[in-house]
Amino acid sequence: MPARGYRKGATDDKVPLPHRLHTRVSARIHGHLAADAEARGLTTSRLISSVLEAWYEGRDLPGVKPGRDAQAIIRELRAIGNNLNQLTRIANTPRLTVPTEDLARALDRVLDACRRV
Repeated sequence: MPARGYRKGATDDKVPLPHRLHTRVSARIHGHLAADAEARGLTTSRLISSVLEAWYEGRDLPGVKPGRDAQAIIRELRAIGNNLNQLTRIANTPRLTVPTEDLARALDRVLDACRRV
């Protein structure tokens, strides 16, 4: 049962939202929105409001996490970056030298992983 004094169009924070937007979308987009909203436990209206707020406030949408593929690529990028950092540290040590091929190979792996993201 709604809280006393609850008004239609008000957020959960009880702050009225005076402006309404009306738009039309294709059946495909509507299906994606409905499925995504249901997965998050929101209404489609609240999901769209959250997306717009996040976009215009320059922040990430709550609950959006990278998929398994993106997480694996991020882990790989971190490992490659760590290796590249170690190679550059060694390369900057005056007594030691790193073969140019090793540095080029590490850089190619980083760029290759970035392209896949």
